[in-house]
Amino acid sequence: MIKPPICVFCVAMEKIIAETEDKDEIIQKIEVGIWSMEDNKRETAVHIISEMPVVFSRCDDSSEVLENPVGMLLGGLLPLCADGSKAVQQMALSAVSTIQSIHLVADGASLEQYQESLVFLKTLPEDLTDPDEGAHFEKCHQVMKLICQSLPRCQLDNLLLMVGGSLSDQHPSCAWVASLLLEYLYLQDRKQLQDRVSEIQHVLGLHLEIIPHQEVKRCVRRGITALTSQHSTAAMSQLQLCRPLGDRFIRDVWRAAAEDRACPVCTIKHHVYLLGGNSCPVSADMYSANVSLTA
Repeated sequence: MIKPPICVFCVAMEKIIAETEDKDEIIQKIEVGIWSMEDNKRETAVHIISEMPVVFSRCDDSSEVLENPVGMLLGGLLPLCADGSKAVQQMALSAVSTIQSIHLVADGASLEQYQESLVFLKTLPEDLTDPDEGAHFEKCHQVMKLICQSLPRCQLDNLLLMVGGSLSDQHPSCAWVASLLLEYLYLQDRKQLQDRVSEIQHVLGLHLEIIPHQEVKRCVRRGITALTSQHSTAAMSQLQLCRPLGDRFIRDVWRAAAEDRACPVCTIKHHVYLLGGNSCPVSADMYSANVSLTA
């Protein structure tokens, strides 16, 4: 009998990792599977990931080896905790829990101290089926708070990249969770992200053009507003790129800019001039309101 591909990958995983000098190559290979529209490929990719932490933990330099790809691993796995396939859900959560355990042990922490948090991860699929948006939002925040306790700060970019890639996921629940995870990061890590605000805005602007789910778009816009609330100069630069983010978003960003002394009035007036030249999609009434903010 021919073994199913998922079993073959399981058996070969340790050999593949041992023979691959550049661990980033492994991550690149499974990214395609994580974002695939075919459930069997997603399941296989998550299964491969679930084997990686166990294999890495056997290495002499397990902490260092796992630290390099941990941002991408977690960023790819977290949205899949809400996947439409129960098998993918469970494997994703199992892998996240394993990664967390390895990191906590490597940092000298006692797993007993974090037992409640690890149990919380295992019961997350049931919690994510709660139709209440507020409850859903709170669960995602708890997950990100737990993850960020052990995530190396140097891996924040990789985490953002992978979570962002799930914003246009075929499963609305995965895309929705990804948007909530990003919003949490923007609210909690604005200081660490302050030198990359413009870059993040640009990437999110591109995502907004292809995200198929309106509720996800709304959450992404809310996250952008949170991210730019303390970085008005970057927000002004983003408006100049003319991303169609809607009047409400533009109003919120401009109001934050007008209240931010770090953003020179001349900069704001310059962008008001650009808006007046119809370089951005804003109504006449909204343009007048923006002008009044600089008075």
